[in-house]
Amino acid sequence: MPHQLHQVHSEKQILSHFLFTNKIADYATLKVLLLQPSSPLLSAYINSFLKGDDSQKYLDVLLHYYDSHNLLPHLLVSLASFEIKSTNICNPLFRGNTLFSRIYSLYLTEYCSFFLTETSKALLNFLSAIHYDDKMSNQEDISVIITTYFSLISDSFKYIPQELLWVLHCIYQRVLISRGKSDAMISINTLFFLRYLFIPFKETPSLFKIIQSQISSIFLHLQTVEHNEQTKPIIDLIDCILNKIYCITSPHSTHPKMFDSSSDNELLFILRSNKDLILSNYEGDPCDLSSLFSHHETSIVPINSPSDK
Repeated sequence: MPHQLHQVHSEKQILSHFLFTNKIADYATLKVLLLQPSSPLLSAYINSFLKGDDSQKYLDVLLHYYDSHNLLPHLLVSLASFEIKSTNICNPLFRGNTLFSRIYSLYLTEYCSFFLTETSKALLNFLSAIHYDDKMSNQEDISVIITTYFSLISDSFKYIPQELLWVLHCIYQRVLISRGKSDAMISINTLFFLRYLFIPFKETPSLFKIIQSQISSIFLHLQTVEHNEQTKPIIDLIDCILNKIYCITSPHSTHPKMFDSSSDNELLFILRSNKDLILSNYEGDPCDLSSLFSHHETSIVPINSPSDK
């Protein structure tokens, strides 16, 4: 009897080890498939689940996966690449409420707010303290404001997240190859300034126009703009985004999280439960997905479910 109990216990251990090994292999395969350039699996997921009225729950699962792996920057670059490819050459990039734009805004709010606090919001706090009237500003006031703002940017340069610069640099390179330098510069102007640094100035429309005009004229006419102490912070910022090489192949967040296997299990469950739909939208080799789907019967139950305890 003790021998039989020991044999049953050993068989359970072997089965448990087999299931665990399968799950680890699935996690690794899933990560490789999602992180490859122009990932067909990510594209299939987007086309299958993120274009309908009930897309939010599927978007939450996708964000949970990338966030738990500290790879949201990688997701942003992939989504930007899809948008560059799918947008008509006659239309501007990164405008409107696209999937990329929504996730980019969430990312900026979650991980990039400190630089904004030290620059644009700091300027608005200063102007509020001196009772600045957006409708009554004169040329002298404007000159002081611009000088102060550029100084804040210079002093806070170190607070720009490196991973944000990596994202912008990657997007610049992709637009440059696809559309040329002019569109690439306009895209970075849109993403860094209009969709990030200038957001707080929407409360002061006149000031917003002035600052946008000043910075855009430097950014979009870099070859002819005068290089001096006032323009230096913006020129340095542009150089950092466009020309600096970041030694990050798969950037990890500067806010690392503990690995959460539930994010893998949630995503795998959706993929396996909708196998035919995924395959119908998959533009790569279906054999790439064979290992994920072949483990369907043994590893569909999440690791942290009650049955595993």
